[in-house]
Amino acid sequence: MKSEQPWATEYGLNASELLAGKTAKTFLILSKHGIVLDEEQVNTICWSEGGWAELKPRWHSVLSKLCYLLDEFSGNCLDRVRRKTMLDVSQ
Repeated sequence: MKSEQPWATEYGLNASELLAGKTAKTFLILSKHGIVLDEEQVNTICWSEGGWAELKPRWHSVLSKLCYLLDEFSGNCLDRVRRKTMLDVSQ
């Protein structure tokens, strides 16, 4: 059964996870929808997970660092405030 949102089945865990990582699948999904990125946008997606990124260009842009820090802030810092804990989100 095909999803109303074509990216829903492609981005989740499935057989394609063995063929391409999440970052590569992101580029595939964008290209299927005709979205063309410039170099800085590609760099930002590649560095979106910081040191955990699977595709690591040699340099990172200010935009990529800002997006990474905002993601960390929203996912880790704000959640800790909401839960009134010093523990990481994953704990």
